[in-house]
Amino acid sequence: MHVTFLFRIVGLCVFLLLLCQLNASAQTPRPFTGKNTITIVLESPRGRYEFKSDELLVRYNRTREQLECSVLINSLYPTSDTIPANMAYDVLYGARFPELAFLIDVPNELMNSDRTGSSQQNQRTTITLQGNTNEKKIPVHFAPDKNTISFGTSFDLMLDNFEASIPARYLPVLTGRLLININNARWLDQP
Repeated sequence: MHVTFLFRIVGLCVFLLLLCQLNASAQTPRPFTGKNTITIVLESPRGRYEFKSDELLVRYNRTREQLECSVLINSLYPTSDTIPANMAYDVLYGARFPELAFLIDVPNELMNSDRTGSSQQNQRTTITLQGNTNEKKIPVHFAPDKNTISFGTSFDLMLDNFEASIPARYLPVLTGRLLININNARWLDQP
């Protein structure tokens, strides 16, 4: 009798473990596609301070119908030797807010489109900068192709629209306007 009871308990534990494993694998998010490039320009009355990162991560969330884009602030590097190396990190408060994130609305119909070619659409985009989130419609150029989508966008942001600030030492130098360019980024659906 005790042996039967123990077998039932062990069987129930094994069943629960298998159920938990199935649930965990069903919730595993799709991986990001890396090696995408983003350019961020800090505008100045006297010129432009341009920074790049080749570490923009992109993935498509089918449940929310959004492209999730993320770049670590410390991966931005200046495109010229005359630009202070830590300027973008300082201005975007990378120590406190290490990530710049974009969520671009993209309907599943566009992702599943069989047509070849490209199209440009104004998409609602949720942007998180210095811990503040704001929405903006931005022009996005899409080129879906089976399990891949390529896209690009160029838009500007004003730091004060995000209640974001510029460090005091950069106040005389910067306008508070950021120009953001993502050119030919791509997400690959990996089954």
